[in-house]
Parts: sequence; structure tokens; C-alpha cells
Amino acid sequence: MIIDGCGFNHIAAADYYEYGKKGGQVYGKFPVRLAVSTYPAGGSYDPAKAQNEFDYDVAFLKYWTALEAVTFKPTDISEALSTNVATLLAFGGYDFIKIEDIEDTKRLLKKLYDKRSDVVHEGMREKVSPLDLSDICKYSTWIVLSLLNLRRLNYENLEDIKKETDRLYSVSSKSV
Repeated sequence: MIIDGCGFNHIAAADYYEYGKKGGQVYGKFPVRLAVSTYPAGGSYDPAKAQNEFDYDVAFLKYWTALEAVTFKPTDISEALSTNVATLLAFGGYDFIKIEDIEDTKRLLKKLYDKRSDVVHEGMREKVSPLDLSDICKYSTWIVLSLLNLRRLNYENLEDIKKETDRLYSVSSKSV
């Protein structure tokens, strides 16, 4: 089996997400498992930025970096991030979550953001569980797919997406 854009930690995160423990995926039991990296000709490979991060805290922060692209420079980053991400997951074209689950997803994202803040600002280590890593990996992957879909639908910049996200959240919060 060949998996493009996936590291060993992604497989571990899928294990925890689906089975609640490591080693549940059938392909994890294949006798040969190898990893390879590709990069542009003349480019360089920076192992410090590799997706195959074995430190849960560091991997967790890398996924947060992807999500923080949709915060649109707010004053309350936790509220803005959780609202924008949850709304885009519901309305980004793939229905990753149900509209009625936006508020629950926001609450989970805020708890995950609190852990992110503990790691970044307080230097607290080992706060991130495998399930936390699985959740943030899932949300960051889904948000990238949602943003790519919006780009396909001619949303040209983050400001356009922000306006639409605000409108959709306003409509959804009234309908729930």
C-alpha cells in the first residue's frame, strides 16, 4: 500500500480515532513498512518540519498552525478560531460535521486550544493525549479540504471566506 502525505503518526492517530488504541489498522500489521520523502528539485528537506513527528506536543502544535490560518486576526483568538473552523467544517462543501454540531465542535476546539496554549505559553509538556492529536489532525485536514473547495468555488482570499463564515455562523446559530 502506498499512502501519499501520511506519516507513521497519522496511522497512529487513525488507530486512536477508530479503535481507541494503537495498532488497530490492518495495514499497520504489514510485514514491511517504509517511509519516503519527496521535495522539489534544488529544494531541501528539513527534518525538523517533517510530518512524521514523534513528539505529540510538537505534532499537535504543527496541526494548530494550519488551523490558525482561518482566525482572520481576531481579538479573541479562541472564540474566532473555534467559530470559524466549526462553521467551515459544517459548510465547507463536505459536511464534515452537522450544522447542529457546530457548538459542540466549538467547545471541543476551545479545549484543544487551551492545551495548545499550555504547551506554547506555559511550556507544559505531555498535556496532549493521542486522542487530542487525532482530533486536531482530523480538524486540520478537514479544514484544508474545506478551504480548497471554497477556492474551487471562486473564493479568492481569506477576507471573502471570513465574510461568508460570519454570515453562515449567524444563520446557523439562529436555526439551531
